[in-house]
Amino acid sequence: DEATTWEAIRLFREHYNAGAMFKAKPYDGIPELCQALERRGISMAVATNKVEAQAKRLLAYFGLDRWCSPIRGADPEGRLKKADLIRLCVEELRLSPDQAVLIGDTEFDAEGAEAAGVPFLAVTYGFGFRGPEDTAGRSFFGTADSPMGAAKILLGE
Repeated sequence: DEATTWEAIRLFREHYNAGAMFKAKPYDGIPELCQALERRGISMAVATNKVEAQAKRLLAYFGLDRWCSPIRGADPEGRLKKADLIRLCVEELRLSPDQAVLIGDTEFDAEGAEAAGVPFLAVTYGFGFRGPEDTAGRSFFGTADSPMGAAKILLGE
């Protein structure tokens, strides 16, 4: 039921904030991807379903926050959807949706990008998509199997 679901979410967030979040690690190649995009003058943002305060804390811990501004995440009550977070990032970067790209590894990312009117680059090195076949029926302009593969697509190399 809903009350039990929210209690489970509360317990998870408590455990996660107590330090479990730092057991994660960035995918190999993420800093290099950020550096490559930065060298080309490409702004980066984060739109995540993690609670925003947690996302900012985690990105700062790994030193990735220096490349990403804004960082937008879920509100604790879960009112903001992925498309809302993407729109906030696009607006804060002062871009139109067609000037932005969402890089993501799940159907939620693909759906959010589509709803926000933002082109989508599917990646298969995350938790979600395992190959191009997982993106069937989705609107996207490329699939990358590594962060540097994503860089090549984004930079037209």
